Amino acid sequence: MTAGALRVDGIDVRELSLSALWASIGLVPQQAYLFSGSIASNLRLGQPEASDDALWAALEVAQTSDFVKALPKGLLSPVAQGGAIFRVGRGSA
Repeated sequence: MTAGALRVDGIDVRELSLSALWASIGLVPQQAYLFSGSIASNLRLGQPEASDDALWAALEVAQTSDFVKALPKGLLSPVAQGGAIFRVGRGSA
């Protein structure tokens, strides 16, 4: 097939500037990835100035707030590279 068009909000992507196209795209990988640090520092990668209340709201949306609340250090719980510490059977933070 050599015909057709890819549209974003009804506009052919060939008519968009690259910055406008990138601003319209979001990538959500199917496998979550965590970086070394804390739960809070991982959450703040997307919004560095986020308040703790905003972090808890994000955890509520992700349906993980109960899990984090149960950790001894809550938002300050350490995270190992890749999140291995949270995998079933690997221990707890």
